[in-house]
Amino acid sequence: MEWLIERALSGEANETALVEAKLVRFATHSESGQKVLAELWHACQTNETLNEECGAWFQPIELDSELARQLREELRQRNEWKTPKLVTPPPSERIENDLQKSEAGNPAYGWQLMLDLTLEPTSSHYAFDGTADLTDTPGWKAADSPTKKRILDAAVRYLQDGDPQNDQWFRTNSTPFAAIAGFRALALLMITEDTRLDSLSLDTWAKWVPIMLKAHPGAKGEQQFQSRLLQRAHQLVPGEIVKRILELIDAENEGDRHLFMADQADICWDENLGADLLEKSKSATLRPQILGSVLEILLKHGFPDAREFAETLMETKASGSELEQLQAVIAAQTLLRWTPDASWAKVWPIIRDGKPIGRGIIESTSYGQSGIPNFVTKLSETDLGELYLWMIET
Repeated sequence: MEWLIERALSGEANETALVEAKLVRFATHSESGQKVLAELWHACQTNETLNEECGAWFQPIELDSELARQLREELRQRNEWKTPKLVTPPPSERIENDLQKSEAGNPAYGWQLMLDLTLEPTSSHYAFDGTADLTDTPGWKAADSPTKKRILDAAVRYLQDGDPQNDQWFRTNSTPFAAIAGFRALALLMITEDTRLDSLSLDTWAKWVPIMLKAHPGAKGEQQFQSRLLQRAHQLVPGEIVKRILELIDAENEGDRHLFMADQADICWDENLGADLLEKSKSATLRPQILGSVLEILLKHGFPDAREFAETLMETKASGSELEQLQAVIAAQTLLRWTPDASWAKVWPIIRDGKPIGRGIIESTSYGQSGIPNFVTKLSETDLGELYLWMIET
């Protein structure tokens, strides 16, 4: 603002003086600050164009005039906008209503309770993406000990009787709060060390496995909770874990999406999961990106026969159709990254003898992956020399 006023006073902008004076008027308001308004007043005394546009700011106003009424209304609106509006009914009343409904045998109010716990007295919306830790919510912090006990009771009821609607969402990209609420109820029992967590039935644990697998790790603390809860679920219902992971692979494959399941597989890894994943990797219907994710999990864990399968897949598909060659590239990529010696004795002949697919393999692995050494660190000097010469010639 100051530089625009100074520009008008300097006379440098004769052709645009009126436009710039209007800009000064539009940018000026009652909260512009005493210094700015003082500079503008002095400028208006010496600059006719500025005075015509902005001089009215400094003229007396009749208290019963239309302009005075407009200014009072603008001030009232500004003050109203600045004043936080209270939630109606207030969070404490909402929480009490949810608890009563839950205690009366309506488990659906368990997830409504978890939403209402996120409210401040002046909240404009639910903060259900803020944290997976309900003890960090305003409602929990404001509750007295008896109320906290009732909240924990409602969480247990919701886990036992609530419906996560798994059939409606697990194979999609959306997650209803009915499922998210179950995850947060489990986390609440875990955080508060409520012994009822360990006494939940196997059926109860099984129905919340889908949300444990697809919890959003971006939320505060959620990854830690997910890991601990999955470990417990894997101890209690390992078959359900495997069944849901295989179902998720099918869903992501059918939707032509990507599979993000490596961390969950690490947590729940056992021989049964490995065997089922190896069998799944042999499916002719798997899309290349899904195949790569499954092979990555298997090779990362050094599962027996996984390396041999990937090597055979690479060798048999390398000279096939475009899709088959892409599968060969994926197999080679995972071998380079996840075997101790980069499976170089098998991968190098494919690279060396097939220029198009060889370039595809090298290009697909040329960018590093966080936490994984580049495959070239696994090669001998002789191997590196041969690769270098091949790249120069290719």
